Amino acid sequence: MTELSGNVLLMQLGRPSALMNVGLSALINSVLNYDVVEDVYGCVDGLGGLMTGNFMDLAAQQQKNISNLSFTPGAALGSRMVEYSDEDFGKVASILADKNIRFIFVLGDEESITYCLSIGEAVAKIGHEMRLMLIPFSADNALPLTDHCLGYGSLIKHVSSMFTSVVVDTQSTQSSGSVTVVELNGCDNVWVLCGIALAKKHPDSSMAPHLIFADLFDEQTLVKKVHECIHSNGSCVIATGGALKNRSGGNVAGNRTPGQHIKFIIEANFEIDVDLVILNDWRQTSCMTISGTDSAETVSCAKRAAELVFENMSSGKMMILLRSDSQKYNCEVSCVDISNAIGKKKDFPTAWYNNDEIAVDVSFFKYASPLIVGEVYPTYDSGVYTLAKFR
Repeated sequence: MTELSGNVLLMQLGRPSALMNVGLSALINSVLNYDVVEDVYGCVDGLGGLMTGNFMDLAAQQQKNISNLSFTPGAALGSRMVEYSDEDFGKVASILADKNIRFIFVLGDEESITYCLSIGEAVAKIGHEMRLMLIPFSADNALPLTDHCLGYGSLIKHVSSMFTSVVVDTQSTQSSGSVTVVELNGCDNVWVLCGIALAKKHPDSSMAPHLIFADLFDEQTLVKKVHECIHSNGSCVIATGGALKNRSGGNVAGNRTPGQHIKFIIEANFEIDVDLVILNDWRQTSCMTISGTDSAETVSCAKRAAELVFENMSSGKMMILLRSDSQKYNCEVSCVDISNAIGKKKDFPTAWYNNDEIAVDVSFFKYASPLIVGEVYPTYDSGVYTLAKFR
């Protein structure tokens, strides 16, 4: 492959996460170390900015602002998706060629895979040689071929911490024998719902959540387990979200939300009032719950992506994490062809449920616990944490 020199374009696509800006900061600092790089641009407004050539000079930004990206959730450049056609990507290829963009790094979710392939095909058609690398972020842990996705550890750290805060607040005023249902409104992702279990610290703990209904639901099991839980713990806290399904795949909640349905069944079988807490904004990841492990792995992926592009002349790759078999947690950064990830999804292992499928066993704790370890602390100004904002 020919050695290239020219400009770098960094862009963010799809659903933002707590880590997307961490990757952006690491990339800016990494690519500036290579002599073949002339200017470093940021694509403003995601796919919309790519279609119009709305690029920002990132090298001109203050270093303090770049550093603040490391604890700024969201997508500082903007990550908007727009409808597109093959003709639109033909225009994109011309824009990239006119601006001498020779290297593109995309920080995006699973939907970004298709866009990356479309960009690569478009520039190839006009003979513009360019290298492209995808650093994927999926707080839903939906991407295949990798042990876990960047952003997932921080989201479940955020969700389990928020769950604990809600339970402490609710139980402070409850009497013995109380039942609380906490629903993550609209969350139909098993990876995220099971992540709430980390609030227990370990699977045998008597701490909440006592029951998790992430997918399958059985009314008799619910009643039985609530009774057992109240008898052994004095109270019962249940986590749920998404859709409650029977073993045939049918939705059993009808017109109710999952939390409303569970509350209805318990109140019909026990002479108690059930507290129902619905968390609507659970996806708003706080910079106070960025995982140290997640952040460090994001930086490692960004640095390795730059090495592969500029030193190994790699292109069309997606960064992944491969977990070692050692007792101590460790993940190696690697990559695969982007095309290998098309149409694939990471399924939650059914073996990680316990026998009643109302909680997760030790295997999930071994998998997920290391991903939330460590804290990233923001800086403060006048008592309020400082976030990065490009000018």
